[in-house]
Amino acid sequence: MDAPVIIWERAHTLSKDFRIYNLTEPAVLSTNSINRNWKKPPVGSFKINIDATISNGCRGVGAVARDHDGFVIGGCYNFKEKAMDITWAELDAFKEGLKLVRD
Repeated sequence: MDAPVIIWERAHTLSKDFRIYNLTEPAVLSTNSINRNWKKPPVGSFKINIDATISNGCRGVGAVARDHDGFVIGGCYNFKEKAMDITWAELDAFKEGLKLVRD
């Protein structure tokens, strides 16, 4: 057999096993869907969205400002080669968002 066929058959078998396991045990993955779409701010105001990520001992943060029509009016980011907990990285993202508001 060709390698792709073997890989497909193994993946298909694992998928079936996973479905059977989910029927006999409590769900491993949540079946609840959460709608986290961006919501417009009131007319005449703007909204700042922030985010942070950590990877390989580095952290990156960013912020984007949008008006009531969803038009991007500004943004910023910051990258550091510094290992930290995601909670602290999110705090740094919040600080970047505050700087964006100030500017």
